[in-house]
Amino acid sequence: MGLDMYLTGRKYHWQSWDNPDQDRKEDGLPVENVSVRLGYWRKHPNLHGFIVNEFAEGEDEQQNIALSADNIRAIIDAVKHGALPETSGFFFGKSDGSEKDEDIKILENALKWLEGGDVAPVSLGEPIAIGAGFAAFEVKPDRTEAQLTELGIKQKPKGQRVSRDVIYHSSW
Repeated sequence: MGLDMYLTGRKYHWQSWDNPDQDRKEDGLPVENVSVRLGYWRKHPNLHGFIVNEFAEGEDEQQNIALSADNIRAIIDAVKHGALPETSGFFFGKSDGSEKDEDIKILENALKWLEGGDVAPVSLGEPIAIGAGFAAFEVKPDRTEAQLTELGIKQKPKGQRVSRDVIYHSSW
């Protein structure tokens, strides 16, 4: 038992109403979202306390807490400046300050992921929406006409839209 803390990235694949054949599929079925683990901490209550106090109005119900790019920047700033509040709880353990470099690394990577785009075999268009907790881009398959013909696709796809968010969650 103890405080386990997770930072999860979710990428949502928007359905293509005009060309459903281009939708991402897994086992022949459309994929709605993909989750990736951006970070994990074990018994780091001061970081937990900061996130709960700043972005969940101090309510600690082990709920999902959506973090925008600005929220993540604020957390990075608090870590860098030693501004994480002393936080305690049953089974929480104790933050000792040795986590700072790893915190910054995890959070900067999460920010990069949130604001970034997909890698091959797709390329990004311009952002179509950026808001609190998400960034949406139009993703275009990076395939040649010959590859598309080989796949049985007669018309080059317009691209699939995706949006991303970052969620903090804890359990104990």
